[in-house]
Parts: sequence; C-alpha cells; structure tokens
Amino acid sequence: MADDSIQKIRVTISGMEYTLRGHASEAHLRAVAQSVDNLMHQIASVNPLLDKRGIAVLAAANVFDELFRLQEAHSELQAEHYSLQDEYQSLQTWHQTMEAGQQDLAAKYRDLGVEHQNLQAQYMDLKAKPLQIVNHHLHDRYRDLEGEYRDLKDRYLKLEDADLDLRAKYREFEAEHKDLQAEYRDLQEKYRDLQAEYDDLLELLDEHTRIS
Repeated sequence: MADDSIQKIRVTISGMEYTLRGHASEAHLRAVAQSVDNLMHQIASVNPLLDKRGIAVLAAANVFDELFRLQEAHSELQAEHYSLQDEYQSLQTWHQTMEAGQQDLAAKYRDLGVEHQNLQAQYMDLKAKPLQIVNHHLHDRYRDLEGEYRDLKDRYLKLEDADLDLRAKYREFEAEHKDLQAEYRDLQEKYRDLQAEYDDLLELLDEHTRIS
C-alpha cells in the first residue's frame, strides 16, 4: 500500500543498475523493475541486433500499448457502469410505481369485497320477501357487482404475478450490478498499477538517457 514517504532503491535492469524513487512500497518498486527487466529480455531475445536504447524504446511502446488498451477497456466499462446505473434507477422507479399500484388495487379489492358481502346479505334478506320487482333489480345489480368483483380479482392476481416477476428481475439486476461494480474496481486497480509502472519506466528511460 502506497504512503507519503518516498522510497529509493537500487535495481538492476537489463544488466545495468538504476535508482528507483517513488511513493509505492519497496516491494512494488522491485516488482516494477523485475517486470521491465523481463520485458526487455523478451524483446532482446527476438531482436538480437537492437542496442539497449532501442530495447528500452520498444519496452516503453509495449507498456504504452497495454496502457491505452486498459484505458479503452476502463472507459467502456465505465460507460456500461453508468448505463447500468441508469437502468437500475429506472427499474427502481418502475418497481415503486408497480408497488404503489398494487397497494391501491389491493385496497379497492378489499373495499369491493366488503361491498360484495353487504350486497349479498341484502340480497338474501330481500329474496325472502315478496318484493319481486325490487328483488329482480337487486339480483341484476348483484350479478353485475359479482362480475366486477371477479374482474378486479383477476387483475389483482395478474398484478401480483407481475410484481413477483419484477422482484425476481430486480434481484438478478442487483446481483449483476454488484458484479459489475467489483469488475470496475478491479479494472481501476489494474489501471492504477499500470500507470505507476508506466511512470516508473519513463523515469528509468530518462535516467538511462542521462547515463548514456
């Protein structure tokens, strides 16, 4: 873990000694030096006619290439993160709207159930009396209300199923969102490490130029 103190160590890269300075730990600086040394040896093995300066330039180009690729991946993942965050907010809003609609429909369903029971009681009471006209009218009203009650019940059950599906999608979306956040943090860490490695390589190249 980096701190505010400046580390200063001697390292050997491609057979030459250099002084590395940085705010990173000594272990980090040595790992950077080892990575650069390995890269320069790989380049030298396939380009035996290059001098050390040419090898160092190719090593810097390789690090630049990897840095730019990582920057592009970082930008793409950041854009995907923002897009997914917007979709997440939209889904949350939709979920809240659906939940409010379900609660409102549930209240209407309960009220209609009470009205249905009251009307059913009135219907049974009037049915026993010799009031054929009133009885017939109430019977029709009861049938209409019963139909409305069934329709509302069907709508309530469908909305309840839709809410269950939405909750399942919401949980999947949350899990995907967490995975993307973790991936985003990992990429940021790799990006910072590569940036530090690149800065260290530039310092080595600068020192190599002064020595030469």
